[in-house]
Amino acid sequence: MSEGRQRVSLTDFISPHLAEEICRDEKARLILVIGGVDTGKTTFVYSLAGSLAGSSSVAVVDLDVGQSHVGPPSTAGWGLFDPDSGEVREEGFVFTGTFSPRGNLLPVLTASAEAVRAGRRMASRVVVDTTGYVSDSSARILKQMKIDLLRPDLIIALSRSGELSHILTPYLRCRNPRILIIPVQWPVREKTMEFRFSYRIERLRKYFAGASLKRVTLNSRYLRFTRYPPFRSPQEPLFLEERLVSLRSRGNRDICLGYVTGVKREGEKLLIDVLLPGERTPSFSHLLVGEARVSRQILLSGES
Repeated sequence: MSEGRQRVSLTDFISPHLAEEICRDEKARLILVIGGVDTGKTTFVYSLAGSLAGSSSVAVVDLDVGQSHVGPPSTAGWGLFDPDSGEVREEGFVFTGTFSPRGNLLPVLTASAEAVRAGRRMASRVVVDTTGYVSDSSARILKQMKIDLLRPDLIIALSRSGELSHILTPYLRCRNPRILIIPVQWPVREKTMEFRFSYRIERLRKYFAGASLKRVTLNSRYLRFTRYPPFRSPQEPLFLEERLVSLRSRGNRDICLGYVTGVKREGEKLLIDVLLPGERTPSFSHLLVGEARVSRQILLSGES
């Protein structure tokens, strides 16, 4: 389940008339919320989900891979919104292999599409949270490709000083999606880089709490990578150490994340020591290796 949070009414962000209009719009089945950093996107998403849940089943999809609330960091997670608790019951995630979409557009877009498909299968309305990465040309391409790929019915843009115009202007003459631009006029807490880093590490520690070290043996041909490195060969065993990985099922779905602590090579085989949740190593088809790397000292020692 997502982190506990203080409940905030949707009318703390927008007028009661606009809130009612959004909730009554039956065509708005998929709602994409975008905005820069520290605009209150996640709080807005949960407030909107709470308002929609009065008349519909609601799924929340969390595409903020670095500051995720549904699913561990480096994933696109989804789950059903529980109107009684005001939280999201996590149902699954897709591993992107990264904490930032910058330079990782393809795995982030692929995971986004799969997570939204899962959300649409489980609920009549879906609200999508996104990263605050909106400022440069790469961010513009990412957001526009995400709009084209996901095909939202409604985009709610939490905007400060027109910072989203370079993303949204090409869509203003399109029939779909409908775009609501809402000026950010509410107080928000500015999060420092140190705060964001600490939050990410704490989320990972929580995910791996109670995990145990397993040895996984597999042929190196059964490794996949979310991104190939520019310098070192991914066939070098040391390349894998301190990286997040995902165990993929025979249906090519993420079973769980792992954290690699050591690797040895024996011919074509790799002997990988990996921290995994649960007591047993699940049956899997292959290993998906991410770009994301976390210091063992920071993740496992309790330091930050």
